[in-house]
Amino acid sequence: MKLISRIAERLGYAPAIIAPRVAALAAVVILTRLLSPDEFGLYALVIVYGEMLDSVMLNWTRLGLQRFHHVAGVDLADLRRKAVLLSWLGAALGALVGAALVLSSPGTSSMSFYLMLLLYFLGAGVLRYGLNVLRAQERVLCYVLIECLRPALGLILAWALATYWSASFVAPSLGTFGVTALVAFVVLAFTARSLPIGGSRVPFATFLGYSAPLISVFLVSQLISASDRYLLGAYGGTALVGVYAACTSLARPPIETLFNILNTSAFPRLIKAFECRGEVAAADELRSQLGLLIVIGLPALVGIWLIARPLADLMLDPRYGADSEWIIRLSSLGSFLACLKCFYSDQVFHLRRNSLLQTMTLVPGAAVCVVVCIYAIPMRGGIGAAAGLVAGYGVSATFSHVLAQRHLRVRIPWPLILRASLGCLAMVAVAGLINLDSSALALVFTVAACVAVYVLVCVSTGAVRAIEGHAL
Repeated sequence: MKLISRIAERLGYAPAIIAPRVAALAAVVILTRLLSPDEFGLYALVIVYGEMLDSVMLNWTRLGLQRFHHVAGVDLADLRRKAVLLSWLGAALGALVGAALVLSSPGTSSMSFYLMLLLYFLGAGVLRYGLNVLRAQERVLCYVLIECLRPALGLILAWALATYWSASFVAPSLGTFGVTALVAFVVLAFTARSLPIGGSRVPFATFLGYSAPLISVFLVSQLISASDRYLLGAYGGTALVGVYAACTSLARPPIETLFNILNTSAFPRLIKAFECRGEVAAADELRSQLGLLIVIGLPALVGIWLIARPLADLMLDPRYGADSEWIIRLSSLGSFLACLKCFYSDQVFHLRRNSLLQTMTLVPGAAVCVVVCIYAIPMRGGIGAAAGLVAGYGVSATFSHVLAQRHLRVRIPWPLILRASLGCLAMVAVAGLINLDSSALALVFTVAACVAVYVLVCVSTGAVRAIEGHAL
């Protein structure tokens, strides 16, 4: 019961994390049947470039707001004014950088592409600021309602526009990004209510001292997370990007959803543990986080590897089937390594406010990713891009773990990892006994059988008791 209650506590934001990813998965299934690979590739590149701009230009201000929001006695009104001011400066600079990015990218130098990019960048940036405020206030219900309704409305409008107006990337972009922008300004107005003035102010120097160095972290991180699709477009064109984006959209969301669910409530808990109870409590909290990440994330990774072929056949239009099996497998592995780095070892650098060290862990991985992509994409296309992603995140995760352990010693729950690995081996054995085909029924049956045998092994080997007694 202790394990169940702790997991339930951490799943409070689960619907808000699951709903956008379910909508994204549905969008892949629908849009790959309505758009050509070229047009879907342009739609995917709008998202890639928009995420790049948001991550580098705006995300550092949101993390600064979240980092200082829980410090006792802080003047919250003044803190948010600083975050808003810096966000608007970042948005203006991002618009200029976006124009340069569009003009320099092959196949995207059109006004319609730039306008869709601005719509995504500004809408997502404003929305995430408002959601960050709601999350800092622990207003879970409002957060969940917004993130459940927004993607559903966006998907419906995207389908309608792509079906009845135009089978180009502009139609789904207007649908999904337009709804996001509309909801964003409603949320901004809702969270802009006056706050009680008082308490100690966080100086600009302190805010920037923690947040500004994160720009370099996100910039280098984007070299790993976006270079695969950027270089794929440069070498193979937007059609190849469309095939690759469709496959990765099947592979990455399940891993990222599970990790995000656990981290959404875990990060504020970690900050509170470190600020209020010290390093030992923070190390225990991180060990708890790692235990749940492994026990829940590892079987998800193995499951995606087992069902990659029938999943692609069932979910994707035949035009997107080239190399889909191995793109899905490698992309899921890259996502798993990235999430371990982000939601486990990188948390130490946030606690220590050492963004420079966090950047250093990313530089070797970014270099490896770019080199592997340059050499592998011309030979293997999407598989080469996915291999570059795995290599980059693997190197960065290793460096991050080694340096994080030097700053906060966290005991690795090796017995728990071994038990989870035994459960995954049982999944492989069960899947080998099942005749996998591309029908939905066979896929559901295989997933259910793998989940059942994994849970059975974890219970019988004492993994649940290990989590309750040690990892948590």
